[in-house]
Amino acid sequence: MNQLQYQIVAARRQGFDSILWQVPAFGLAAQGFLISSALEKDIDNNISAVAFLFSFFVGIGVILLFRALRMREVYDSELLRKHESEQPELTVIHGVRLNKISMYYVWIAILYLFSISALVGSIVRFDR
Repeated sequence: MNQLQYQIVAARRQGFDSILWQVPAFGLAAQGFLISSALEKDIDNNISAVAFLFSFFVGIGVILLFRALRMREVYDSELLRKHESEQPELTVIHGVRLNKISMYYVWIAILYLFSISALVGSIVRFDR
């Protein structure tokens, strides 16, 4: 990898990192809105069930997008780490883990919990 390629990959990786953490936040906001709408007192059970079900699908879509972005960001980090380790004048700064707990897995767990709760809410509302 030459210096221009390194700069391009570093910029792309930074772009993935910037958008990566916005995805679960916006996804949870969307799911929260749908779930709060589904829990309104005056709403019909079928409409409530559909809102819960839509929240479930939004959650699954957010998880898939989050995973895809994370995969691309990790791939670019590994490319940069490999290049940096092969260049004696560079310090390895990409692909280095600073903590033991990955916030990516914490967010994935939260997104799955929200999605499962939306699915359960949909099932409960359809049964009424």
